[in-house]
Amino acid sequence: MVFYIDFWMLKPTLYSYKNPICYLPVYAEVQEPHVYLQSSHVEVTNLYVGVPTKATVTLINGTLLPTRFHWGTLLGRQASVCTARASPRHGTLGPSEERHISLELATHTQDELSDLALPCTVSGMKEPLVLGISGKPQGLQVAIAISMEGSDSSVPSTELWPGRLEELRLDFGSKVPLRTHVSCPLILTNRSPIQTPFTLKFEYFGSPQDSLNQKPSVPDMPPALLKTSRIREHLARREQLNFMESMLSHGKGAAFFPHISQGMLGAHQQLSIDISGYANMWGEYWDNLICTVGDLPPTVIPVHMAVVGCPISSRRTTYYTTDPLQKEPVIRFGTQVSGGNTVTRVLRLNNSSPCGERLMREAGAFPTHCATWRARLGGTLGLGEADGL
Repeated sequence: MVFYIDFWMLKPTLYSYKNPICYLPVYAEVQEPHVYLQSSHVEVTNLYVGVPTKATVTLINGTLLPTRFHWGTLLGRQASVCTARASPRHGTLGPSEERHISLELATHTQDELSDLALPCTVSGMKEPLVLGISGKPQGLQVAIAISMEGSDSSVPSTELWPGRLEELRLDFGSKVPLRTHVSCPLILTNRSPIQTPFTLKFEYFGSPQDSLNQKPSVPDMPPALLKTSRIREHLARREQLNFMESMLSHGKGAAFFPHISQGMLGAHQQLSIDISGYANMWGEYWDNLICTVGDLPPTVIPVHMAVVGCPISSRRTTYYTTDPLQKEPVIRFGTQVSGGNTVTRVLRLNNSSPCGERLMREAGAFPTHCATWRARLGGTLGLGEADGL
């Protein structure tokens, strides 16, 4: 028996040579594109201002039909201060396919995100899919630590920017020898993934800008001598002395300077910066170190240094005591016969400080007829002046 089936208007007809016409019932399911989001809302965590942060969303094809999709641009009241990018931005979903989409969000405000939406157009669907986005952006966080080892205050201080503020104090000590340099590290720790610039500047006793750009000159001597340890040590001392003099060239008696005055603080970076102090005049010095990081408000760190010692030194080659901080010249007159000729020694004094010094010199017990010598013991030594007695 042979059957012929004719599908017309979805009513199949069965033909037979010996039987009358009969009909067979047929059922069919017609599918339309249907794509949906596994979750219509995503909360972006660990979100920082200006730093792109990634999250994952899932597109699901609920049919057996290959379907194209395309992500649009951000919508909502806060869309102007945010940027979002979906990857891949467009493509084709296979039958019953689940596609993971990488969402990258960047914000330029610290306000909580609550009015953001990212549409996704699906071919064959009348309405686009809408992904709601929320999150709480965080700002820059920088910690400052000052290690005061070797000074009167050995307890480190810490400040967290912004939020909890503690008073920072940079104290070089109360017995800093004259014409020496002291240093202590200032540590900047970036506790956020935000790269930011920083600057360090002293209000009054900062070093001159020209002094930092000076380069040491090459000495005019044979190369063989430059290789000897004695010459290298001498050149190193001279270079250090020249550097100190250039730091103090403003004539204020003391100078503070950071070894790194400005730069970039990387994401989660810890940077240690040496802060040094120099002085060629005794006294107590106070200043403020202004530290500015990114768009955070500047912080002011008080700086203190008390310098001891005498800026008056002798130019005469003499013998000195064993005290390295206060070398006293010894003038030798030799053995003389009473009533003999007058023995004269010239003592030249040099004032290395930028201030005039009042001299009150004592020569021990003298006979009463030495009035001329006594008259010359008092006086004033001017700025950078040398006096011969």
